[in-house]
Amino acid sequence: MKKFLIMVLAMVHLVVFSANDRREELQMRKINGAKIDSSINSFSDSAKITLPKNVKEFANQNLNNLIRRGDKVTIYLGYGTVLKKEFHGFVTEVSPQIPIVISCSDEMWQYMKLPVNVSYKNVMLADLMKDILPGITIDSLEIQLGQVRYAKTTVGAVLEKLKSEYNLVTYLKDGVIMCGKVYSANKKEVVYGFEQNIKSSNLKFKNKEDILIKLNATSTLSGGTKIEVTVGDEDGEQRNLSYFNIKTKAELEDIATQDLDKFKFTGFSGDFNSYGIPYAEVGWVANIASNESPEKDGKYLIESVITTFDDSPQFDRKITLERKAE
Repeated sequence: MKKFLIMVLAMVHLVVFSANDRREELQMRKINGAKIDSSINSFSDSAKITLPKNVKEFANQNLNNLIRRGDKVTIYLGYGTVLKKEFHGFVTEVSPQIPIVISCSDEMWQYMKLPVNVSYKNVMLADLMKDILPGITIDSLEIQLGQVRYAKTTVGAVLEKLKSEYNLVTYLKDGVIMCGKVYSANKKEVVYGFEQNIKSSNLKFKNKEDILIKLNATSTLSGGTKIEVTVGDEDGEQRNLSYFNIKTKAELEDIATQDLDKFKFTGFSGDFNSYGIPYAEVGWVANIASNESPEKDGKYLIESVITTFDDSPQFDRKITLERKAE
């Protein structure tokens, strides 16, 4: 039987706005709440900080002089005396109404605005990413995109094209921009006790035989030509996968049929709410264990994490599962 330890600790937080040419570092230890949204399907993590009506740090000062779009911000959350950095990025908007809500985005926000003007007869994805994001650490698939042209545009627009035309997801992970690699090889694991630290659940347990999936597979050849096939259940949930340099429909169909099994598994799907502890990130593995139904134990890739911290009091993480971890 698996055992889990539950501790009751006070919630603590700290929001730090880095020093700049207008002011010194600004620390806030009293906010109404913070919400952090991270997803494998989003280019950047986002956060919203809600301030109380009266903030002593703002006394007799102009808010616009203290916090502006582009200011660096870091959010720390925790229990007891332990604070953990949960978010680091930039202020993107400060609402004028009461309560004041400060919208933020991680470092991808500044990269997305960079100008792009490139053209290639035949280019590797890694080379394209290095050209449009010079000096930034990139970890991308080694694939050939063929002929591409992105004239007088931005990094954000290029990444949107890569996502819509090639199904290549791009996101920032620990200072590294990942492109085409949905989950890194070094995935950390976090354990959830179904009867202990899962507060509420929208999880559904299904048998492999009951899952219907329609998989649309596309292979992009080196010259830019695309081959498409569909496998699976005609009336199933639609999924899209992209491949590169699979030269025949028969070969593409065979590979897509093998990959179909990744989405058809006996286990949980959906999302659940946990406490602030344990900490979890997108791309990690959620190891779900149950004392009452151990036959349902399993490990799943985490697709998204929404962290909510407020004075209700609440410190929760909504964990959405993608599929079973291999």
